[in-house]
Amino acid sequence: MAQVTKSQMATFYDKTKRLAERAKSLREKAESSMEQVVATMEVAAGAFGMGVLNGRLGGVEIAGVPLDLGAGVLSHVLGHLGVAGKASTHVHNLGNGMLASYMTRLGLGVGKRMEGAPTRDVDLPHDATPASYRIPAGSTATNVSGAGFSDAEIAAMASAERRAA
Repeated sequence: MAQVTKSQMATFYDKTKRLAERAKSLREKAESSMEQVVATMEVAAGAFGMGVLNGRLGGVEIAGVPLDLGAGVLSHVLGHLGVAGKASTHVHNLGNGMLASYMTRLGLGVGKRMEGAPTRDVDLPHDATPASYRIPAGSTATNVSGAGFSDAEIAAMASAERRAA
């Protein structure tokens, strides 16, 4: 019968303990990775769902607020209030996707207007030009909030922006 020394037992115990710690570390990393995958899918689902609704219904507004913007903000409010309990993080993720949907439509509208392309075929949020847009010197625009620019003024802004870059 083989004899096992106290030293060999201690070495075996140390190796077993390190292996268990390594397995725990790997499990924690895997859990963290899966949480990130779930969060990404929830954000994507929120954006996709709002995209489908906007495509199907033609850009719904409730009390003048675009559906994706309103639903995204409401989701965050509910998440902060803890209405969903431990699942509030998931509510925030869906809200992020809804807000991403709104921002995508907003950006699409701004991009179309900057290039001077017609926007009749684009479903824009209520005001697709952000208030912070820089107005070039010499512009005849009287409303700097982003609304009321003619196509020529928008084309001039885009052209000035390209020259400045």
